Amino acid sequence: MVTIKNKQLLVAEKRSFCMGVQRAVDMLEKVAKEANGKPVYCVHEIVHNPTVVKLFHRLGVQFIDSVEELPESGEGIVVFSAHGIPFQVMKDTEAKGFTVHDATCPLVRKVYRELKDAQESNATVVYIGKPGHQEAESVKQEAHDLGVEFHLVSQGNIDSLPEGLDGDILLFTQTTLNIGKLLPFIDEIKTLYPQIQNQQQGDICYATQERQESIIDIAAKADKVIVIGGSKSSNSRELARVGGKDSRMGEGILLEHIEELDFSFLEGVSVLAFSGGASTPESDIQHAAEYLQQHYGFEL
Repeated sequence: MVTIKNKQLLVAEKRSFCMGVQRAVDMLEKVAKEANGKPVYCVHEIVHNPTVVKLFHRLGVQFIDSVEELPESGEGIVVFSAHGIPFQVMKDTEAKGFTVHDATCPLVRKVYRELKDAQESNATVVYIGKPGHQEAESVKQEAHDLGVEFHLVSQGNIDSLPEGLDGDILLFTQTTLNIGKLLPFIDEIKTLYPQIQNQQQGDICYATQERQESIIDIAAKADKVIVIGGSKSSNSRELARVGGKDSRMGEGILLEHIEELDFSFLEGVSVLAFSGGASTPESDIQHAAEYLQQHYGFEL
């Protein structure tokens, strides 16, 4: 806790890069610096954070949305982002002549291994995730490639699931969901499929859970919540949502850059809770704290 004149800034203990993000960033940095003039392509943003993407642009990395954008020559180095990519896509890319590096978070890759288990046991998979999110869509494609019956459902949308699924059913989840909302929904799914098997807390990343618990812990003592993170970052958006909900004024905001902050947000705030998403560099968080000091009278 930092006292700032008559105000307080409560900074979440667990914040900034998680293990998977740090691993992906380190991998792409090493590849970019050792490319020796070869073009470096990253399929999708390495992580969902504009500061990180801008850094790699400066190192000459070319970000693309699909392997279809790669040159036909097969020359260069391809890095797949932390959010995951189907194994077949990597194999096909390597077969074209590219040097391939897989920066998929190990916890996301674990879900791919679970899909292989589902294939071998001829089980159906129900996957709780956000349609359109890169992680969820890549897992969906991997299941398709393996021939696994796969049903993607968003939280609270149980009506989209078919009734009367027979045989073994396995439940997997996107790693960046909110555990507090997830567990009741899992219980709801169990009423539809009594035979479904799942891990106690789905496949939720422990770092995601730690960051959510950390912001919730301080949000109850604060008037409002600010989270620094990319607008595309699922875990950052969830931090702002769960933290804001538990704050005294019931309001949280996600900012990519602290300069986007409107002064009106701080009106009536005597205690402010503050954090950064799992894909947010610590330097962004420190910069935001300095900005609050210089422009809004906060002292560190």
